Amino acid sequence: MSSQRLLNGFTGIFAVSCGVFLLSNLSVKVEAQPSSAAPRRESQKVAIRYRPPAGQGKPKATVGGGTRTTCFLDEEQPKPPLTLLIPGEKLGLTTRQHPQFFVYVPQTSAKEAEFLLRDANGEYQYRARYSLPETSGIVKVELPDSATALEEGKDYQWMFAIICDPDSRDRDVVDMGAIKLTELSPTQKSQLEQAEPLKRAALYAEYGIWHDAVETLASLQCSESNHQNQETWRQLLQSQPLLDSIATQPLIECGTRKITR
Repeated sequence: MSSQRLLNGFTGIFAVSCGVFLLSNLSVKVEAQPSSAAPRRESQKVAIRYRPPAGQGKPKATVGGGTRTTCFLDEEQPKPPLTLLIPGEKLGLTTRQHPQFFVYVPQTSAKEAEFLLRDANGEYQYRARYSLPETSGIVKVELPDSATALEEGKDYQWMFAIICDPDSRDRDVVDMGAIKLTELSPTQKSQLEQAEPLKRAALYAEYGIWHDAVETLASLQCSESNHQNQETWRQLLQSQPLLDSIATQPLIECGTRKITR
């Protein structure tokens, strides 16, 4: 009888021990499960890389540098200089008939600048003067809806000129590039429509649509200036040799520059 009790006791202890062991392992497994928040944080990270369109020839536009002048507060040739936000080949694509343009303007004593857009025949499609900011930074100029819309497949030249001396326009400091309107494929349109804004900017860059990528990221910075948006903006600009030096310059105003005349 006592042997039976002893056997039952060992059986009970063994059962309890197995239960504790199983619960212990289950607890460890549950605690080892990754947090559901981690994948969501990772999914928000977006790498952006601009791919120049295949077969895109170089534009006829040449780079303007202006003349040496005392128009700038710190030195005759500021570093970084007046710089258009365009890719290294100086030609950027857009899907908008009235696109936005972005320019880095160094600190200057000049009060006005002029934006000019002309077609391949040299005929001006739009020109206007704008007030300049008091500090250096990146400003936005927009082709208004009242202006003639860009036509698909045509090259246009755009220029931004700092007017150092209104009575002597040969002293202007100028930079210029080219822009072309293009059309997206049905697949690209579908992908863009389904993408969140940050991913949309990355898709534009992947498709080679430079101006739309820059515009999307600028809009994001104005609406929600967080680390991820700023880092993606810097990443895009640093991918282009001509823009590396201004990648950390501030977007000083979210609104379009005021037209003075």
